[in-house]
Amino acid sequence: MKKFGFLKLFSILTLAAAGAVAVGAASSKKAEAAEATVGSSGNVIIRKDDGDMKYAGSSLVAYLFNATQNAWIEPEANDGKTYQELSWSLDFVPETIIVLRVDSANWSVSNPWTNIWSRTGNVSLTDTQVIWMQGSAWDDNSNWGSFSCVATVKGGATDDWTDATVNQVLGHIKTDGDKIEVYDSVSFPANTYFKVVKGDDWYGNYTAHSSIEGNLSGGGSENIHITAAATYEVYFNFESPSVYLTDPVLAAADEWAQTFMGANCTATKTGWASAETAFNGLNGGAKNLIKTQAHVSHDASAEGYVAQAVQRYDYVLELYGIYDASENPQGYTDFLDRVENHYVVAGSLKNSVMFRFTGEESTNIVPIILIVSLASATALGGFFFIRKRKEN
Repeated sequence: MKKFGFLKLFSILTLAAAGAVAVGAASSKKAEAAEATVGSSGNVIIRKDDGDMKYAGSSLVAYLFNATQNAWIEPEANDGKTYQELSWSLDFVPETIIVLRVDSANWSVSNPWTNIWSRTGNVSLTDTQVIWMQGSAWDDNSNWGSFSCVATVKGGATDDWTDATVNQVLGHIKTDGDKIEVYDSVSFPANTYFKVVKGDDWYGNYTAHSSIEGNLSGGGSENIHITAAATYEVYFNFESPSVYLTDPVLAAADEWAQTFMGANCTATKTGWASAETAFNGLNGGAKNLIKTQAHVSHDASAEGYVAQAVQRYDYVLELYGIYDASENPQGYTDFLDRVENHYVVAGSLKNSVMFRFTGEESTNIVPIILIVSLASATALGGFFFIRKRKEN
């Protein structure tokens, strides 16, 4: 058995010297922070205004209806954060919602109007809406309500805006649990001076991604000045007003990464499949940015949403390997092609003899293989020489 194992290793190394480097075959199968939308499939953001509303022993549930149809959504465990999304998928488009905070242990859809700790009255649904509640909210008091999150980018070709060039509503709203933001892609002509307008207030305080901050100046009480024509993703923190600007490719990649980090993939793998579907819908630049992230060990620190998401993705493949219906059904599809492109070794492949390399290391792989192969051949020749002397 020892002789067989040694010869098998020698054969693998010999094949490697000839160019057959074993890196493992990736599966050929290809399979955002919460954003408010209204439709038959949609969601709404809830702001919890006190400790009772955030109580983790409660759940949030909603009753949705229009003039002819109605439905309850499944209760969502209270996550204890300030903002939380409630989502639905129905066979009709709801027009009105009632949000309830219920006793997690005792509430049941079979008897839905009992074991309720707080609730709103009827709230008409819109795309830019946030519903707020206190722990004592009830349909007949004033401890609940809603507000629309509307902010507009306004700017001109001069600092006094005599020539207006930008006037765009930030048409999307999302939350990460700690804040709500409205955002959109905005195209700016060169030498645009702008602020974000919310109600009667104008905001110029901003931060920007390092890749674009050289194109920006001013801010604060002054207009934000963009020197070069560009399209940027503009985020506005709605309740603690401030502006953040980034490249749309980075923004799309960040949105995907934040959603991936929030998905529970190991429980049912539905999170993994959803992440794959979302990834497939990204533009080419965002896809490439995610797929080519450098590998970061699971026990090291990764900086930024994309790096953190890819770090987790790689670790899942390291732990569980790549999905194969017969040989590795507990594995996961490698929809980022991380194994194929040599960023990570999948768990099911770790017992094979492998060479993992990326970037400039690939230029050294052939000499390394040849040296290892030569050393192995020399050792094998010595083995047979010594054995022959003993037999003589």
